[in-house]
Amino acid sequence: MDRAVFLDRDGTLNEDEGYFHEPERVRLCANAAEGLKKISSMGFKLIVITNQSGIARGIFIEAEAEAVNECIASMLSKIGVRLEGFYICPHSGDCECRKPKPSLVLKAAEELGIDLNASWFIGDKTADAKLAENIAEAHPGFRFIGVRTGHAMDDGAFEVGRYPVAADILGAAKLIEKSEK
Repeated sequence: MDRAVFLDRDGTLNEDEGYFHEPERVRLCANAAEGLKKISSMGFKLIVITNQSGIARGIFIEAEAEAVNECIASMLSKIGVRLEGFYICPHSGDCECRKPKPSLVLKAAEELGIDLNASWFIGDKTADAKLAENIAEAHPGFRFIGVRTGHAMDDGAFEVGRYPVAADILGAAKLIEKSEK
């Protein structure tokens, strides 16, 4: 089985501009590309897990969210970084696939052959940390790193355990590398 780093999208991978859905507005977060290259070089697959409630709210349609995802994947592909997939929750409110519930990570792991006990999640919100906690209940080797980009882990939506926090994805990559030694 492969190892993976699961990534939140808006605020972690790319700048969070609210309910944006225009590919031309995509801007990667500082050091995201360099950090993803480093993570890839360690043998991890990269998978994006994202809540996109703007679809359910009627702000944009799923095809527009997919166009943003394709833009991000294309930008990264040009520098040699491959994203294995985007897993999207298009709902608002309480559903089975919305973070912090684990179903999208579990689905990705099953479809892509990922060992969750040897994998990570990087995100900027407490829902991301809570998701990691939920996965770790059944897969205790699953770990989380918060980043100071986007919401900077200051949204306070959930009480979460103590986790390492890095400035950005590159900082998170360095923490993962350090834990590998």
